[in-house]
Amino acid sequence: AGVLALEAPFGFRIPTVCEATLQLLDALGNSVQTLQGVACLGTPTPGNTAKVQVEGTTKLAALELYLLDILVLNPSVIPLDPGTWRLQTYSSKQTEYSRLLDVGEGASFVLTEVFHTLDITYPAFAGLLVDELELRIQIVLPIAIELGDVMLITGPEGYIFREASTSDTSQELGACASFQLLSPSGLPTPECASPRIQFTFAAAGLPLLDALGSEKLTPLIDFKVTSVYPRRTLSLEATVFHGEHKRGEMLLASKTVQGELVTPRLQGLSVTRRDNMVAVGSKSSLRVAFTPSQAADALSITTEVGDELSVSTSAGKLEFDLSDVQVTATEDAEPIQVQVLSRGTTLLLQLALEQTRSYVVTLSNVANPQDPGTAMWTLTTYVMTDPTSGDARLTAANQRDNSKNLAGPTTVTRLQLDTSASFLADPFFDIMSTEFRVAFTAFPKAVAAGTYLVFYAPLGYTFLEKTFNPGEGFPLISGQVFAINDALERAKYVVNILTQILNGQVMKFTVRLRTPSTPDDLAVWASTHERNWLLLACGNPDCESPSASNDDLFPGFELKASFGDTSIEPEANGIAPQTRVTVTLAFNPTTSLSSLVSDGSVHVRVVAPLGFDFAVGCLAVTPNPSFTACFGFGRTAILLARDAELPAGAQSVALSVTNAAMTPSAGAGGGIGNQWVLESFVDLPSVNYAVTASADLAKQRSQVPGYEIRELLQATVGANTQ
Repeated sequence: AGVLALEAPFGFRIPTVCEATLQLLDALGNSVQTLQGVACLGTPTPGNTAKVQVEGTTKLAALELYLLDILVLNPSVIPLDPGTWRLQTYSSKQTEYSRLLDVGEGASFVLTEVFHTLDITYPAFAGLLVDELELRIQIVLPIAIELGDVMLITGPEGYIFREASTSDTSQELGACASFQLLSPSGLPTPECASPRIQFTFAAAGLPLLDALGSEKLTPLIDFKVTSVYPRRTLSLEATVFHGEHKRGEMLLASKTVQGELVTPRLQGLSVTRRDNMVAVGSKSSLRVAFTPSQAADALSITTEVGDELSVSTSAGKLEFDLSDVQVTATEDAEPIQVQVLSRGTTLLLQLALEQTRSYVVTLSNVANPQDPGTAMWTLTTYVMTDPTSGDARLTAANQRDNSKNLAGPTTVTRLQLDTSASFLADPFFDIMSTEFRVAFTAFPKAVAAGTYLVFYAPLGYTFLEKTFNPGEGFPLISGQVFAINDALERAKYVVNILTQILNGQVMKFTVRLRTPSTPDDLAVWASTHERNWLLLACGNPDCESPSASNDDLFPGFELKASFGDTSIEPEANGIAPQTRVTVTLAFNPTTSLSSLVSDGSVHVRVVAPLGFDFAVGCLAVTPNPSFTACFGFGRTAILLARDAELPAGAQSVALSVTNAAMTPSAGAGGGIGNQWVLESFVDLPSVNYAVTASADLAKQRSQVPGYEIRELLQATVGANTQ
């Protein structure tokens, strides 16, 4: 055959230039071939007839099964008799009786009324971490609802309108999730099962009301209902809602409308930090946790700008750099294999993802963004049949779950401590009071006025109260300046600034502190003790969410040995002012100190508080087991160790000194106050050199609390003359 003549029931209209397709089917009804060159032509005035012909040499073969699809317009009135469809085949384009080959007829389908209104309104925005989808559904019917009628709305596959207490796979009707009736009052409460919403009018119907014009319609049925966020990727054709109004088995009205494409998400998605490296430019470790809605075998991770305050910055400054990232992954807490297919601002991973399993992807060595703010994370899963082609497989066709613009961890301004200008005056154990000079800058943004600067020392240090001293140009500070010392926590000094710290502005301050006690094992201390110093800028003294940080990257100081337990004791009644007395200096170093050259030396320098004066030959008792001589230079005494060695263990030496006129004040002597300072040196060229040698050359150092200077009582004893 070459031509098909089609006659539809009365009332159907076929366009003059109509649309038709013709497919060859196999015995099971599956499409084998779509015929090419099919032309469809209706009558000049659209009616219920049309011709379909196959151009070229293609012919319709006898006894083969074909499927004809043609676009028609349904009648405007529903007939009592649906009628029949008539199909005739001809051997040529001339549809004459003499060329007629076959004739066939088939009963037409039953026409029903169409819902006047079926509108599905999706939310304008659904929060990324919200695992539900609220829909508003509005319906107007052309036929009154009577007792016993049923109205059914069926959503796309994967929509679940039941409450979560019912199994997702159950088809039994149950309570609908978050149903909210808007109008009309008295509408029955619906029941739901998977993608179906069913209203059963068992108590009252819904009459028609006069509407504009002559058409009568039901009142507006308006309600909201919530579905679980879709778990399956659908095509646009499959994303439809179908409504039906039924009376018993009779379909009275129906309508199918298009829904919106909703891409499933990764459930329970979170991106969090695994460490405290929060400042710009730092290398950090991140934890990405999620549960897939659909199975996949690839995961794409990317970040992009998400801070409205950074509109003026150049593109990319709020992106995490994943170029050098190291990746591990677990499935339900068990390690799984993961392969990195590409790195950069986008990370593409190949790993098997199963629906409803819990996954954690750990990203190490990730470079924080260059600007402070919040980067938005987008994660997408794919099915990749050819993983070797990399990004070429990242197409919409093989995309599965997509979670877009998740607010990730915040990156903050960097506080950079200057290692060349920040130093501890006395980097030794057991120092009772030493000064720490700090110089730092903030970048790339300012630190706001009203911020609290919180300075954390390593464990073992103790800040001294009321010793904070701002340097030149330091912001104005409030009365909230205090130290918090806890034996089990890191000591911290809190300073509330009233004016801002500008980007790049050098800030300086000093603070006094006590260094840790000498440990039992220096080697263990060196390998286990964290000696870094942390500076934060925060909105409150507790500092839960810093706005700036140095990420604990200031390396701190390698503390040197001390003289152990030390004491200074004057002779009996040796506390009188400006009196020559003998004092006993006792100390107990844990390590020995000796010269490594044949003619070397070991000197111990003793600096007394301001006002004391050592005798020129200040060794009060000779011989001494540890020292051969003592040389006095004002309030400085130089002890020469015997055999160029200062042994470990308890030892003492008696020194001749003149007391000060009064007890030195706390700020005397550069903040040392009433403290005696002991320092040891190895292989200095001379005694005179030892007097002025830099403290940096000292091998050991300790501070010893001094004694109080006070007048002695004087009494005269005489005979009683009475």
